[in-house]
Amino acid sequence: MNDTSADKRLRAALDRLTMAQRIAYLLSATDDLHYEAIAFRMGVTVDAVKRLLAEALSNLTRLMDDP
Repeated sequence: MNDTSADKRLRAALDRLTMAQRIAYLLSATDDLHYEAIAFRMGVTVDAVKRLLAEALSNLTRLMDDP
């Protein structure tokens, strides 16, 4: 597997998220789970999942845009 610069930057950005943001994001992006399933797995409310995903996406966008 060939790691591209973008792959490395994404991994570094994921490492800078909070644990909860990272878990919610990965469950959504890689496991293709919906809010309810993520909430069940994490033991939080659906509203908490929505907040965590919004924060994760905002942080990832900011971190990926940083030079």
